Amino acid sequence: MLGPIALVLAVVAMAVNFVVPGPQGSSGIDGTDGINGTNGTNGLPGATGPRGFPGAAGANGTDGTNGTDGATGPPGPAGPGTLANYSVVAPWQAGGLALVGCTNVMTVDLTVPSAGYVVVIATVHVWVEHLAGNTDTWTIFESSAGAADCSDTDPTRNVFFQEISNSLAADTFMNEAGSVVNTFSVGGAGTYSFYVNSMMYTGETAGDRVSEASCVVIFYPA
Repeated sequence: MLGPIALVLAVVAMAVNFVVPGPQGSSGIDGTDGINGTNGTNGLPGATGPRGFPGAAGANGTDGTNGTDGATGPPGPAGPGTLANYSVVAPWQAGGLALVGCTNVMTVDLTVPSAGYVVVIATVHVWVEHLAGNTDTWTIFESSAGAADCSDTDPTRNVFFQEISNSLAADTFMNEAGSVVNTFSVGGAGTYSFYVNSMMYTGETAGDRVSEASCVVIFYPA
């Protein structure tokens, strides 16, 4: 049995052990990670942020294939400008056109869209057989009346006349030419014919012939 002193020392030793900690022990080994918890509920959407700067323009795409042409539309109405027609004859290639009485050298047609005026410009080249002592007179007429119109009494038309004097020596092949211009009124839309006629007014012989001629007709609306 412990004496009183031994008992006290034992009690003091026990108290010291409780008050003064011993040295720290070494760290233990990490434990394994626990299982992740379940995800929480999604929060409400945040407010829309400000508009960002425009991005750079993208590259142009390739052109598409051209479509097929549509059907041709109907012709439009005639415009207000001038219309014209032109013709040339060359009877010299077949020996010439005999000048016997009033002779139609050529006829030119023109279709017009409205009332207006037609200017007719004609040139005729002839071969004249000139006999000694004869006065030869040949003419150019323009007409809207017909191929046998060689009237020189119409005050609305110009007529070309050329006279070869009887004082000149005989010549079986004289080259002569002339031109004449006239204006004819047309009353409305339609096709009109214009005639270039010629004749030997005096001194007609079998050698008088038309070599070639040309004519242009031009329409001007009223």
